Amino acid sequence: MNRLYKVGLAALASVSMLTAACTSEEPGTLKGEFSISATQKVKFAQGNLKYDPATKTYSFADNQWDVKSSTHYAFRPKAEDGVIDRVAWANPDDPYTPTETFTDWGQKAIVNGGNQPGMWRTLTADEWEYLILKRPNPTELFTFGVVGDVKGCILLPDAWQLPKDMTMKFIPADSLTKSTAFRTKRTDPTDYSVLNTYTIEQWKTLEDAGALFLPYNVISELGGKTYYSGEYWTTDDNYASIAPQEIWPKRGCTQSSFRMSVRLAKDVKK
Repeated sequence: MNRLYKVGLAALASVSMLTAACTSEEPGTLKGEFSISATQKVKFAQGNLKYDPATKTYSFADNQWDVKSSTHYAFRPKAEDGVIDRVAWANPDDPYTPTETFTDWGQKAIVNGGNQPGMWRTLTADEWEYLILKRPNPTELFTFGVVGDVKGCILLPDAWQLPKDMTMKFIPADSLTKSTAFRTKRTDPTDYSVLNTYTIEQWKTLEDAGALFLPYNVISELGGKTYYSGEYWTTDDNYASIAPQEIWPKRGCTQSSFRMSVRLAKDVKK
């Protein structure tokens, strides 16, 4: 189906222009606590969601930086693709079968996330917006970086403390123009995608302090340039993805066959 939905369409940034998890005591859960509203906090999964057609099971990637990049960005996954870590609009019992209604990929049991249905959930678009835009001092809790050789964005927990002997750079606040439409206009042409570069061991230190990493996927390599996607699902059926690599998330349109990543969360009990 070629129907359009109101979802977050990531701009495809070219390199020339932009270019085992340390968990808490809960299975598959990172340590950091992140506010997604004025009254609710969540913890995130140790990695992006994966589906294995051979066993018909869902699991989390072993590490936050693990991605199975694919150039088939605009095409619905097929069973012969093997394990997938980006899903289109699909039936959760069979992610290769189209549907127009399902949006919460946390309803199914996650093998290495407690293995019980309903333990996890997908954030809403408003919750992603609060997490990235509306927490106190948001520009001090959000940045970009490379972990190993994987690009992505970095989100820091509410009670963030930088580990000793580690460094982290942030985006200048005056490089952005925010708007009420949950869109942003870049006013600074600087390439922030490589603002921070960490080895795997360095990232493990940051992760142990609560840092969250949302990796991008390589979706195309054309003309000597590499293009990335950083779209992440939300539960809103008219806002089904989020694109953190755009400095702030951005809502737009995409086709129902487009694949997007999933990073699940669980509510922190009050």
